[in-house]
Amino acid sequence: MLSCSVEERPLTLGPIEFGGEDVDAVYNHLARFLREVPAIVVSPTRSGDLLVDPSEVSEQIGPNATVYFTRDCSAMQAFNDRLEPNDLQCYGDALRVYAGHPHFDILGDGANHRFFPPSTLGDEEGRASCLEILRRALAQDVHAWETSVRIEDIKRRNRESSRERAFKRRAEEIQDLALDQVAEILDAADEAANAAGEERDVALDERDDSAEHRRRAFIEGRG
Repeated sequence: MLSCSVEERPLTLGPIEFGGEDVDAVYNHLARFLREVPAIVVSPTRSGDLLVDPSEVSEQIGPNATVYFTRDCSAMQAFNDRLEPNDLQCYGDALRVYAGHPHFDILGDGANHRFFPPSTLGDEEGRASCLEILRRALAQDVHAWETSVRIEDIKRRNRESSRERAFKRRAEEIQDLALDQVAEILDAADEAANAAGEERDVALDERDDSAEHRRRAFIEGRG
């Protein structure tokens, strides 16, 4: 009987469902440094549903990757527990591609394993886009990964967004402070101008009174 295998595992074109008792075997396969064939893991929602159909993923990529999935949330949690703390997890509603020749024991290896969060899989357009990226990437079109989403990208964008918001708030605070200072300067200038005007009026009145006094004294002196 003819049988086929890939990396000492029976070749299957369909997705492989795993449960709690299979977690160690799945992890050991994914973590094996000599593994060349990529592996895809599809994680369930809290209700055990899947946003992406594993069978459809298998149909799209054929033998170019091994597809794992589970509808058991406790099995998924146990799998993710094995991957801590190196940012390699595939939490609820998501899909993750674990590239070949992994270094799970090296901090930062998570950047090499592309992550598709639930936000990219929630509608037909998002799922179709994900499948197209997988098909192109696993067919050795390396440029396809440029359009995928990584956990690190999401965190980086969140950090950048937070910095931008903080910068904007600070700029608005500085602008408000500057406007307040300008208003205070203008108010002080108005007060100074009013005081100068009042002093000028007093001086003019005193000058007029002095002139009138001199005129009367002159007239009285002539009389």
